[in-house]
Amino acid sequence: MLPRRLVEETIDTLNLLFPPYHSSTTKFLQKEKKRFNNLGLCGRDPLHNLDEYDYWRDKLLELVKVFDEPPKRWWQLWRYRRNKAEFAQLWIAILVVMITICTIPTSILSTYFTYRQYDIARIQACAVEPLPPGLASFC
Repeated sequence: MLPRRLVEETIDTLNLLFPPYHSSTTKFLQKEKKRFNNLGLCGRDPLHNLDEYDYWRDKLLELVKVFDEPPKRWWQLWRYRRNKAEFAQLWIAILVVMITICTIPTSILSTYFTYRQYDIARIQACAVEPLPPGLASFC
């Protein structure tokens, strides 16, 4: 009914997409109540080169293209681990934002206390008798 080549290629495609003996794949398929991985090789060598696929080549190439695309939104970077540089950039950016958020109030407080210290120093300098000649304009 179905061409033998189509069945073999479909089995290879399923084994490629859902690798047998891969723990994450097995857990996922058990959760979804599906049992089609580990179909075997039917006594032949599996296809490893996408050029050897006749029926599913276009769909597999489309999957590879989608898989290789970088994330389109910032929140997709959270779980994006294929490009280590982009993943590191995300965490460096998050760290810089956190440091900036902590630094802004600290800078405001530092400015406030610097002004207060200046005011206290001015009051102390003006309290000296006799008043030094250069301080008369500040008191």
